[in-house]
Amino acid sequence: MTMNTNMNANIRFIRKKTTASSKLKNSGTSTKPNEHKYIKGTAIAEKMRVKIKAEAKELEDAGFKLKLISITYGKDATDGPIGRYVRNQKNVAKKCGIEFEELILPEDIKKEDFVKTLEKINTDPRITGVIMQRPFPPHVCVEEIQQTIHPLKDVEGMHPASIGSVLYNETDLAPCTAKAAVACLKSTALARTGLKGLECVVVGHSEIVGKPISFILMGEGA
Repeated sequence: MTMNTNMNANIRFIRKKTTASSKLKNSGTSTKPNEHKYIKGTAIAEKMRVKIKAEAKELEDAGFKLKLISITYGKDATDGPIGRYVRNQKNVAKKCGIEFEELILPEDIKKEDFVKTLEKINTDPRITGVIMQRPFPPHVCVEEIQQTIHPLKDVEGMHPASIGSVLYNETDLAPCTAKAAVACLKSTALARTGLKGLECVVVGHSEIVGKPISFILMGEGA
């Protein structure tokens, strides 16, 4: 029984592999060994930056300057992993022609003051995007903060409205990590002809990564 099961499993695997290779050959796509296993994130990001830079320049010429504001908390805001992460964001924004501002809040800030700060940012026409750096102070409710940011300024796609829009295949402001993961998958040899029909496995089911990835993939026909 075990031998028959293994043989059937191998046959199914070979059929799937043969079918995938056939599709790639018919589409004129290279089928070099292991080509689908290596995802070159740097090249993908560079293409996106070129496109974003051109769009940002076009908006600026029309009188609409893009500006991102990064919000961090406490003494570790400028040091350690968080500080390096923010500096990388600042450098990328500069390369894309986007103004970048850092707002460092005290670690013991009251929730009411935190909400007021975000509401002020929401109504400031000079600020077009907000990035909330994590972790949040322990006394601050993550869900409440995500809902306070205006969904059109929530560039990370954490607002419930942005996550809900994914169900309708509206992914312009989808959770950024989920959208990036799908973009990486699209760059592989397995997806050269599109994601439709691919069998994908998503490890994890968080509200801002695992679940959105699943819905985006289903929207693509995977």
